[in-house]
Amino acid sequence: MATAGRATTLPRTWRTVPEIAAGVRERLRAEDEDAALRLLLDGVLRMPLPEAAAVPGALQAPPSTGDERWDTLLATVVARTCRQAGVRVPAWTRCESLPRWWWPGAVGARRAQVVQRTPIDFRRVGIWFDERNLISP
Repeated sequence: MATAGRATTLPRTWRTVPEIAAGVRERLRAEDEDAALRLLLDGVLRMPLPEAAAVPGALQAPPSTGDERWDTLLATVVARTCRQAGVRVPAWTRCESLPRWWWPGAVGARRAQVVQRTPIDFRRVGIWFDERNLISP
């Protein structure tokens, strides 16, 4: 219960970008790429933009996940999500193309379908990623 003159602050129920990167790094160290991908997508797609952009540090450059591919995926998902929400895209999300193409979560024959469904943001950096993965639950 709030007392007169004191505002109550509700706890934050979403992760900041640095927290997402740290969680991805932990899951990669545990060799659980499926969990890393779920955490990355859930974390970014559930971030309440543009409100989160007003929270200091929420969209700041994160520490590395320990893997250039995952760092690039995180940056690309953050940039796309910010653009779609009308939020200024953080400068740190601009990435060079990966040295080798990468299909996170896609194997075998499914890769051909993923290539057809990959948004330009991801194609530009050499990540082949089905746009249906970017639909917030």
